[in-house]
Amino acid sequence: MSVGVRTSGATAVDTPELIARLRSGDASAFEIVYCAYFSTLCQVAARYVPTGEDAQEVAQDTLCHVWERRASLEITGSLADYLCAAARNRALNYLRRLRRLARDEAGIDHESYTAPAADAAVHARALEAAVRAAIDALPSRCRETYLLQRQGGLSYAKVARRMGVSAATVKVQMGRALQALREHLAPFLER
Repeated sequence: MSVGVRTSGATAVDTPELIARLRSGDASAFEIVYCAYFSTLCQVAARYVPTGEDAQEVAQDTLCHVWERRASLEITGSLADYLCAAARNRALNYLRRLRRLARDEAGIDHESYTAPAADAAVHARALEAAVRAAIDALPSRCRETYLLQRQGGLSYAKVARRMGVSAATVKVQMGRALQALREHLAPFLER
């Protein structure tokens, strides 16, 4: 699976030896994996979940799940692809939980509620296309700010330096971008 996220040097740790160490319960191997992939998994999750905090929670949950199930891991391709697919699936599950909580708060009876029988893969592709369209529809400064921070993994201060603006301006632009994305993606969050 190609997710289009750069793993910034993560391929150097994507080795059968490291995977074997991880499976055997080597905590230092897990630390290497965690440090190498956490940022990438946050970027993957940020494509689906509403906030950066949610993306971090999904990335953390993904890595914890890998550690908990380390002895039974079946990684047929690269570790990066395995982790990115796991983060994407956990992000989609996170969205389902958010919708379920929203239905609970709205008082909708789960027994009478029938979810659409859409295939999860079809939904994921539609959501990914909607996210790309929503990002493309952002005003140019908001889009540039969002891409540098969320997909480029830069801090607000680094984005500000790169764009030649203040960190406060970056924060405002990110707020506008995130609000526009939430509005654009509301139909996916309401399902």
